[in-house]
Amino acid sequence: TITVANNSGNLAKSGYTFEGWNENADGTGTSYAAGSTFSMLSADKKLYAKWTLSEQQFSVTAVANPTAGGTVTPTAATQMGQTSGGSITATANTGYTFNNWTIQSGSGSFTDATAASTTFKPTTVSTVQANFTANTYTITLDKQEGTDGTDEVTVQYNNNNYSPATIDVPTRTGYTFGGYYVAQDGGGFRVINESGQWL
Repeated sequence: TITVANNSGNLAKSGYTFEGWNENADGTGTSYAAGSTFSMLSADKKLYAKWTLSEQQFSVTAVANPTAGGTVTPTAATQMGQTSGGSITATANTGYTFNNWTIQSGSGSFTDATAASTTFKPTTVSTVQANFTANTYTITLDKQEGTDGTDEVTVQYNNNNYSPATIDVPTRTGYTFGGYYVAQDGGGFRVINESGQWL
């Protein structure tokens, strides 16, 4: 007779418990508990580790908000253990900054909701959302020896909503303000007209 080995090699599978061996990979064949025996064989025999869930698992989907803000993994619904959880990662696109993770639907907990790479432990089927914020940039207005008027403007990446929307134009004795250009001395193209409005 042949004695079936136990888990002497310390086999492990996250979220599962080792339950012996089976003749088929999908567990539909004859099962053998560790320490059980069977008769000598006339041909090679292969046994597959048999696993049973040691914790409840739920499907988790990750999405980006806004979708242009970045990418997330996993990119498809993934089974995650209620106790062990699963890894989720957010990567910001150019012009955006990762903010935090929130639960769009379902329930569960994050190891650290403010970390781009963290662990989520679901308690039901869930969708988690990586939140990104468009970066804000400052545009300094060079008055070219002028005085008064707006000093700088802020604008978000990929957004034409400037603040302020209309600037206070500068003044310079003996000169008429003709707008702001992308290069000194009126070079390049004009971005703000003589009335202080964005073009």
